Amino acid sequence: MGKPCDQKMLFPNERMANEYAVSYNKDPLVKIPLTYYECIMHSGWHVATERENDQNWYRRLQGILDRIASKQNK
Repeated sequence: MGKPCDQKMLFPNERMANEYAVSYNKDPLVKIPLTYYECIMHSGWHVATERENDQNWYRRLQGILDRIASKQNK
């Protein structure tokens, strides 16, 4: 499992996180690409490998809450 998000780099906006991930992913030796995600808890954006991002408890919880909210808005 990856680092908790409080130990990851925090970017102030989506553009900066995306630029970092794109730059990192250009390396031909990268086997697991980075992706970026919004972290409401830290009011910014983090980067993580796609595998880490899928296993992040906060990200999974946020996804569940988003699905619940979208069903209530219908």
